[in-house]
Amino acid sequence: MGVVIILKSFYLPRSYNSEKGQGAIDDLNRLLKDVGVSFNVSKNNNGQKLFISVDEQKLKEVTKHHKAGRPVEYKIDFSEIEQMKLSGKTNKQIYTELGISKSLFYLKIKEYKNNIGH
Repeated sequence: MGVVIILKSFYLPRSYNSEKGQGAIDDLNRLLKDVGVSFNVSKNNNGQKLFISVDEQKLKEVTKHHKAGRPVEYKIDFSEIEQMKLSGKTNKQIYTELGISKSLFYLKIKEYKNNIGH
């Protein structure tokens, strides 16, 4: 078993409803169990405290092949965009289908137009 490190723990507000919050805690644990992150709420005389812990070895193993940060370059096929426009798609439909943000879409279109002299 990997080394478990508590990254963060803090007291929850007195208004925290553990019955309502448990569903969210369960969802987080279900989503993040494969990467070794877990959440737990415990009660003591001072109130309720949320603990966030990480199995450091498991997290490193799962993420060792993943690069952090944004990709350096996103290549866009402008002929594909032109075909989408000709088929009647809106810009929003196009950047959504390409899986890029609105701002990146317009930035790349601007760069493309500047490079071809439009």
